[in-house]
Amino acid sequence: MDSIKVRQAQKTEWKDFLNTQEIFPLFYSWDWKELMETAVPWLKAEYFVFEKNKTVIAIMSGFTYKNTFQSMPYCEYGGLLCNKIKNSVSKEELYKLFLKELKQNNYVIKANFDEEKNLEVFPFAEKLIVTYLNNISNSEEKLMSSFRKTTRHSIRYAKENGVEIKNLSSEKELKLFYDLQISTIRKNRGIAMPFKILKGVFELQKKGKAVILVSYLNNKMLSGIVVLFGKKYASYYMSANSKESYKSHANHLLVWQAILESKKKNLKYFDFGAAVKGTPAEVFKKGWGGEFREITEYSNKKPIIPGFDSLPRKILGVIPSFLMKLSSKKLAKLAFEKL
Repeated sequence: MDSIKVRQAQKTEWKDFLNTQEIFPLFYSWDWKELMETAVPWLKAEYFVFEKNKTVIAIMSGFTYKNTFQSMPYCEYGGLLCNKIKNSVSKEELYKLFLKELKQNNYVIKANFDEEKNLEVFPFAEKLIVTYLNNISNSEEKLMSSFRKTTRHSIRYAKENGVEIKNLSSEKELKLFYDLQISTIRKNRGIAMPFKILKGVFELQKKGKAVILVSYLNNKMLSGIVVLFGKKYASYYMSANSKESYKSHANHLLVWQAILESKKKNLKYFDFGAAVKGTPAEVFKKGWGGEFREITEYSNKKPIIPGFDSLPRKILGVIPSFLMKLSSKKLAKLAFEKL
């Protein structure tokens, strides 16, 4: 352990390390770091490399605000990514070394699927969040047959009733999508994502590293989905749905098209993103036939997760849309501090 150094990463070595990895979400890319630095400038990027014998054997990405480190805000994952060939050190040992070097008083580390279970180095571990991972290298027919019957029916229903899916292509549409997203967040009593993140994803779409799909019926936008493209890995990042989208099942056709777009990229996995265990969101994601995965969050303090009917969540549910947009930065900072 004494021969391993933990230090801030440089862009070139970070990218070189990622080139050695078989698979990873876009969240680990330097593109995501630059997007976050532009969209959420009050967060400070903290990207670390673990070096042994002048070779990078692992990386850790995250951001800090005041005295808290988090890996990563605005996404589900961000734990250690290791070079399995050159690294013979356990993640438990690497985390122990990382925490020793960390300057912040508090930390929240969102682990990855292959993380060792029950890491004793962390005082608290929560597993309230789940996702479903689909192997989309299978044929369209095999994928469709793995879906729940009602999911297949909903896709057909939307097609037969004239729902159209297209790539979001203008700033005007982007703002309409964000309005839908604000409405969806209010319904779920959550905190809105800053618009600049969505705008940054729109720029990634132009580079072929993301896609924003929207559904229309009778020339009206009903719903939207953001998918990020990593290495062999597509991430269902965010969505927005109107009341009409549920009636027309537009969101089902939208997700199916997102899967097809990911297949065109020759990606292997489609990750349905985080959902709280036992919620309607999990039921929806489960219907697509993917493999169940738990997402573990490690911390040095017990996370505070207000219930849906708690007073803070009720307040979030009644804040007017325009005020939610204006206060998104302040609310985001508050949420980061109170994690």
